Amino acid sequence: MRVVSVDPAPSKNSTLYSAEDGFQPVPAGDVRSRLKSFAPPVLLCWDAPLTGPRSPEEAGGQDGDFTTRRFEKFLMRGTKKKGFGTPKGITVAPYCGCPHWTISRAALGLPRVGPFDAD
Repeated sequence: MRVVSVDPAPSKNSTLYSAEDGFQPVPAGDVRSRLKSFAPPVLLCWDAPLTGPRSPEEAGGQDGDFTTRRFEKFLMRGTKKKGFGTPKGITVAPYCGCPHWTISRAALGLPRVGPFDAD
């Protein structure tokens, strides 16, 4: 199985890494075609939010559906005193504030954010 790590970036080159090819800068518009070029099986390790509202079909029904996922809220609440703090080196931001989610949508169709998105 090929393992490919993807750090998507919409305004500069995205970075793909695999043991076979090393680090490769890839323009945002070419990420989808590069991913399609890999013969299965491939495990993608994607550095961007791939989930959105709890129920894309009913998006907007829950507070924060279009901004912050439940686990982001949990980690941002300052839960260190309960032993659930965010690990060092990891930043938790609302998914809507991560500009690289747009390249994820273009390349993978994720996160799904409404009823018109395909399963």
